[in-house]
Amino acid sequence: MNDYFTASRSSTPTGAAFGRLRVSGDHLLMVLYDSITNSVFESQVFTPLMRMIERGEVQRVTLVTFESDLQIKNQLEQFNHPTITFIVLKRYPLLGIWTLRLAARQLKSALAMRATVIRARGPLAGLIAKYFLELDGQQPEGLARAVLTIQARGLCAEEYRFTSEQKKLSWWQKIVVAWRTKLYDRIEQKAYMDPGSLPGMTSLEAPVSGLTIEVVSEALGEYLQKTYATPAAMIRLAQHDLVDALPADYVAAQRKEMRALLSIPTDAYVFCYSGSCKPWQCAEETVQFFAQEIQANSEAFLLILSQDVVAFQSLLVQYAVPAERVRLLAVKPADLLRYLCAADAGMLLRQPDVVNWVSRPTKLLEYQAVGLRVVHNGAIGMLAKKR
Repeated sequence: MNDYFTASRSSTPTGAAFGRLRVSGDHLLMVLYDSITNSVFESQVFTPLMRMIERGEVQRVTLVTFESDLQIKNQLEQFNHPTITFIVLKRYPLLGIWTLRLAARQLKSALAMRATVIRARGPLAGLIAKYFLELDGQQPEGLARAVLTIQARGLCAEEYRFTSEQKKLSWWQKIVVAWRTKLYDRIEQKAYMDPGSLPGMTSLEAPVSGLTIEVVSEALGEYLQKTYATPAAMIRLAQHDLVDALPADYVAAQRKEMRALLSIPTDAYVFCYSGSCKPWQCAEETVQFFAQEIQANSEAFLLILSQDVVAFQSLLVQYAVPAERVRLLAVKPADLLRYLCAADAGMLLRQPDVVNWVSRPTKLLEYQAVGLRVVHNGAIGMLAKKR
């Protein structure tokens, strides 16, 4: 398998609100800046919130989302839940730190009462939450100091730099990328660094009695400690958004049903790729790997679950992969795990870069949920350590 290897598997209805809402201790305020249109919103944001409510950890949730298009509120009907209320606020172009201060003021005007339990997804939402608490802390009638959790899902500045490197840019675009990368880095500093060690940061920028940085991997936690001097005591590993493992008997039944549906022999060894055909997801490298694999393994099949059907068709032709050895289809997110049950191994190749080293890809959680072995190339820290 060349230099690749496998690792063992280890009563208010929902709606857009523009009035002032009250948030108390048993009421969670969730701050979102990367939009409900993000592909992982349902699995990594909305579903975990529902689980928190079901477990009795909170009684109600107010989810504040900053959107560039306020018409997004028309798409909220699919997320109906009796105890989750949405507030849609305008997201303006990110021109500097002051943009996030403006967002904090928007948030302040939308809430009538001081929030004491807050979760923020990513450093931008995290800094908005900090600035919101700075404003909120000026209220003499305020409640106890807040408990804030900032969810570190990855590295904002490095991800922007990495994505930009995949594009052909003009000289002025390169200048913009350099400026914005520095801006994202500064935002991450303010979100994750110990306030006492950052010159120029006021004590009001950390008006919380309990600040937690929730990381998706140990490698990310180590990076934040080294780069932003985030205290180890503030860091904890995210657990609430994991994908629950499916029962073995259910997986076995679905394996049989899905293979019959897809006309895959029961004795075939099925590699699966789930995701887009983007360069940074190593889609081409995955097809190339399989083209080599079938030369030695006559029982190998490749199952591709992606919305980018046309792009994958081109890659399969380019690498002369026989059509009868591939099943390529787009499936609904709700059906994804059922189709994954048809596979034996999940493909997860990545380019060597710090962005990938600290990551915890959603597809990894999905592969593990159905008990697949993971084919990878050591570029993801949490997998490389199992080598």
